[in-house]
Amino acid sequence: MIRTVADLLHELMQREAAKLDEVAVKHGPTIGDMYEGLTQHVLSRAVPSEFGLRVVSGFIEDGLGSFSGEIDCMLVSGKGKAIPYTGKYVWHTKDVIAVVEIKKSLYGQDLADAFNHLADVKNVERRYIDSGQADASRSPDLTLVYRTFGQITGKTVSSLQDFARLPLADRAVFNALVSERLGSIRVIFGYRGFRSEKNFRDSLHEVIQRKSGKAGLGIAGFPHLVVSGEYALVKANGLPYVPFAVPPEWHFYCSTRASNPLIFLLELIWTRLGEDYSLGGLWGEDLEEDVVHAFLSARARVRDERPTWEITYHDWPKDVLRSTSALVKPWEPTYLDNEQAAVFSALLRGNEVDVRQPELLAFLAERRADIDQFIASMVATQLVALNGTRIELITERCKIIPLPDGRIVVADDNTGRLTRWVIAKYGDGFDTEPRS
Repeated sequence: MIRTVADLLHELMQREAAKLDEVAVKHGPTIGDMYEGLTQHVLSRAVPSEFGLRVVSGFIEDGLGSFSGEIDCMLVSGKGKAIPYTGKYVWHTKDVIAVVEIKKSLYGQDLADAFNHLADVKNVERRYIDSGQADASRSPDLTLVYRTFGQITGKTVSSLQDFARLPLADRAVFNALVSERLGSIRVIFGYRGFRSEKNFRDSLHEVIQRKSGKAGLGIAGFPHLVVSGEYALVKANGLPYVPFAVPPEWHFYCSTRASNPLIFLLELIWTRLGEDYSLGGLWGEDLEEDVVHAFLSARARVRDERPTWEITYHDWPKDVLRSTSALVKPWEPTYLDNEQAAVFSALLRGNEVDVRQPELLAFLAERRADIDQFIASMVATQLVALNGTRIELITERCKIIPLPDGRIVVADDNTGRLTRWVIAKYGDGFDTEPRS
């Protein structure tokens, strides 16, 4: 469903943008207003009407006297304050779902300006939270935060009470993920932009390098999405994009080329609405995933008893980036060896699996499997994590299925994705019930 909606809206956006290009106006602010109006028009069509959400422009406040700069486009709930005779609004940061900074063309300096503008939005949000005025009645679902934390660190967290037992470096990861979940989605959207993924990445890297070392530049301070023409930078924070991680390193920013970058914006917003409003059934078949290239990875370290982020830039040669001709690739579940399958089956039966259990150690020794390598291979599936010495599922609906060729697959079937994959591959008659 989401790709169908994105394709329809992208066609509308492209058609209307072509009309704007024909308008004989050279006045920069007016041109900006046209593209901002088009984006608001498109985004308003992508948001379910039953929740009373609005797409507006104006300013964001913290209720304590601080304001953001002017916002091109924001998705909001609740009530704002109209600015007389302007058609713009002042909206409280707690009710802002998404903020979109819009550019007709997005290149070097505009990119830097947009980063700074969205950083200002994040600062307003931080001041509100730090003031202690945050709405205590707001209790968002943190299920995806707990899961993503497990995928990044290989350790489980199941409640806020677990936070105190975490090492400082892991607390930094958890705090970043909670901030991502509670804060507004921040997007830079350029209708036109760089001609190559390499140039796009290099320009972004220059912008980020100039900001490095400044206070407050943490993972949560980076925009969730940057679109420049057909290229996009997406944040892998589990909302919805699954982070690629080799604990303790977290690849949190990836670049990609897309025929329709609007789909990334919709996936970000619909994931948030799905969590806040229990909106389901949005993803359709979902049997393809975008081809992405790691851009930035981060590792939380502790210096002088304070957590800090060590960020690494992954520089891909231009010819390697250009050699990736496919925009998407088929999604596949995780294939298990016999030892992994046995442990997943035990977990699905509700059994406790402790890496110190004599039975497990003997089972692995029989098969000449190293315990440390086995644990690492289990964590690498991103379907389990460690709670002390116990291996625990971090999925909503884990399912394991033996295939006709003897191989065994596993995935979280919370959206029915694994079931759809099996049916597409082996037909409607294939037994897709979980095995244990």
